[in-house]
Amino acid sequence: MRLRIGEKWRALKQDKLKRDFLRYYKHTEDPEIFEMVQYIKQTGRFEMMNCPLSRNYDYTCFPVDVMEDNATGLKYVRDENGKKIFFPRSKTKEDIAELYRAIKKEQDMSSPHCYLNREDILQIRKAHEEGKYIRIFELGAAEALFSLSLLEYADEVHIFECNPEWIEALEAAFKIYEIEQNKVKIINKYVTDMNNNNEITLDRYIKGLEISGNVFDIVKMDIEGAETKALAGMTDFIKHEHKFMMFICTYHKRDDEKMVREIFSDYVIENTRGYFCFYTAEDYGKPYIRRCLLKIKNI
Repeated sequence: MRLRIGEKWRALKQDKLKRDFLRYYKHTEDPEIFEMVQYIKQTGRFEMMNCPLSRNYDYTCFPVDVMEDNATGLKYVRDENGKKIFFPRSKTKEDIAELYRAIKKEQDMSSPHCYLNREDILQIRKAHEEGKYIRIFELGAAEALFSLSLLEYADEVHIFECNPEWIEALEAAFKIYEIEQNKVKIINKYVTDMNNNNEITLDRYIKGLEISGNVFDIVKMDIEGAETKALAGMTDFIKHEHKFMMFICTYHKRDDEKMVREIFSDYVIENTRGYFCFYTAEDYGKPYIRRCLLKIKNI
């Protein structure tokens, strides 16, 4: 009964948020927001990602084959390139199928949360072909699809993940690269603006790495609202004159987009198309939408 009451309460809350959103944007002339309004009106739904993309990843349209690895007993899914994406041991096949559909929807090239579009991949490929030494720093990895998708171009991959369940899955996914090429490192620490047993700044971490003269750094940051703290701990990285691309999530807190834009005011800044309605955030409210991702480029 408690579960049913909880579900009913969430449904009522979501319905109120939907009505508030439609009332607030009743006369919008912004084409991106207008598309969201039309989607909500047509479907009756109010979601974090209000766009037709959601339908493409319904369980009937996007079946997921979950397999089990004989060596580790961990369950995995093969992506479109044949790479194994492992999941925590506690997840059921149904959990994994649902989670993988959510991941693929989130990283669809038309999604507001998509890190890599075709132009980004071409720029990274070009850097690789030009002989640049490519380092990837993935802050907040979970399944590390970002690093896996760029693995062929990378000389080093540094993955920061603090959830012990995901650590085991990541070690299984990257085992062949870690042993044979020694290019994948998995670090069980939070990246913040402090250095202690559980936290580390990116500046401190990078100081411990051997430096190649022709470095091209790629940083992906999705750390549940700690993005600005992590940026405060990488001032040397930002000031250092080298080539880099950064992919920073800005939807966890209301003012994150503004703060990130201020930090990188002298750089090329791009945002993905569309918005998130991050209604589970404690500070969620007007204007009800947030840019999901900013891309900072010094290339």
